[in-house]
Amino acid sequence: MARSRTVPVAPAEYRQLDEQTMRSALEQELQDMQSEINRNESKQSKPGTLAIRRFQFMFMGSGNV
Repeated sequence: MARSRTVPVAPAEYRQLDEQTMRSALEQELQDMQSEINRNESKQSKPGTLAIRRFQFMFMGSGNV
């Protein structure tokens, strides 16, 4: 699910619109990453939840050995 985006090369002259666009894109990307981190930490994502359940199932009863 990792996405890769290239950062455009800055023009020689300053453009405020380009700065605003770049800033909003970076802010959105950081918010998306934070959201995904929070979802993984709280185990709300399906793959994370299934992995934990599989791990718990594997070691059920291992204390009886």
